[in-house]
Amino acid sequence: MHTISRIQAALVALAAATSAGLAQAPICYDFAAVDQELTRLVRRPALTGASMALVKDGRTLYRKSFGTYSGHEVVPLASASKWIAGMLVMSQVDDGKITLDDTLAKWFGPSLPGNMGRATIRQCMSHTAGFDGKHDAVDDRTLTLKVAVERILATPIPYDPGTTFYYGGVSMHVVGRILELASGRDLEVLLTERLLKPMGITSIDFQGLGPTKNYRIAGGMRTNLTDYTKLLVMLTHDGMYGTTRVLSEAAIREMFVDQTNGATIVHTPHPDSRRYGIGIWRDRIDTRGDILQASSQGAFGFSPWIDFERDLVGVFVVVNLVNLVYDDVDAIQRETRDIVDYAGVLCVGRGSTSCLGTVSSTANNAATRGASLFALQSTGAPPSTAGVLVLSATGLDQGVPFLGGELWVGLIPAILITAVTDGTGSSTIPLPLTTTPIGTHVFAQFVWLETHTCGALGQLDTSPALEIRVR
Repeated sequence: MHTISRIQAALVALAAATSAGLAQAPICYDFAAVDQELTRLVRRPALTGASMALVKDGRTLYRKSFGTYSGHEVVPLASASKWIAGMLVMSQVDDGKITLDDTLAKWFGPSLPGNMGRATIRQCMSHTAGFDGKHDAVDDRTLTLKVAVERILATPIPYDPGTTFYYGGVSMHVVGRILELASGRDLEVLLTERLLKPMGITSIDFQGLGPTKNYRIAGGMRTNLTDYTKLLVMLTHDGMYGTTRVLSEAAIREMFVDQTNGATIVHTPHPDSRRYGIGIWRDRIDTRGDILQASSQGAFGFSPWIDFERDLVGVFVVVNLVNLVYDDVDAIQRETRDIVDYAGVLCVGRGSTSCLGTVSSTANNAATRGASLFALQSTGAPPSTAGVLVLSATGLDQGVPFLGGELWVGLIPAILITAVTDGTGSSTIPLPLTTTPIGTHVFAQFVWLETHTCGALGQLDTSPALEIRVR
């Protein structure tokens, strides 16, 4: 068997061969459990339709609609607007028009009531500026944004800035007016020019609750599933959409950092103590506090999220009240975590069926440089049988039948690492990435000999192929 150092050297050599085109083999994830969940949802009397898209590494893994909603119709976003608002704020930070630590006094003068003037844009966008969640001026569609904010600023805030977390839309409404003042643009024009037009998005505006000039930045937008998905894909591509830079990497990192600084939670729609960034919920974090999942659920059932462990964008849409589907969204997110590989790994092709069932292949972690414990695992193969892990610089668009199995990786050039399954038909091959360069791109596939018990000797069982990009 190859030594670890030899495996690493082989991977480094394969990095030079990445000029080969990406495999266009079919995605091999089985979303039957997700289908069942969505089918069950739309059978409820209160729901007539649902749609969901999942995108990983720029490739659509899943896009289906159930019932009457196709995913193309423009629908109100409610609080899913907050994520777009966060992007717009960070675009103005990128452009040098504002900083997150600008105070309200800087933009509205020193005569604000009480200590309101000390509140910052950062606090306003993370619900810690001292405002409570509601103000009549936010809901009044007959006003302009300018007049609505003047009324908000005339009302003393109930909490000291930075001390409490009170989820709502009032403080973000104030930031909407700051963006107009800083850019010299009407807020809807700014949104279009700075975010939407560079990405070819046409469906997003602030008219989700009816015609108005009182742009409700925290809850009044509307769009469809397709265009919202584009925005999240841009975030997972470090601010790039195709060849166009929309946001800086620094702006995106800042958006996902905990901005609440330990503020006491006074009001939250969540049953737990999860924290907030710039326009987003930090749903899951690791032991170091780094974000694993971000979301921005809306009260009408528009639920977007990014799973950073898997580089996975998800948008789930029903036109209804979120309290009817909130637990279901959590369940769907858990299902996708069980199905989809970690970041840097994409399952393509398909596996053959052995005596134990369909042969599978997975990675145990994200394919990141320095991942000393990175390994590939095959399950569902015949027990106690010999085989190889094939590492190749190329993948195949279509499977090639080969002695009962199906090859999805090119054999020239290729590295073969010998392997043996245990009594359950499983095998794990360590491939530590401690010295593997970022950008290394390989394809991997397990190939197993059939035993006399499972079939004719000389037949092969093959797993799907894994497309691996070291990050």
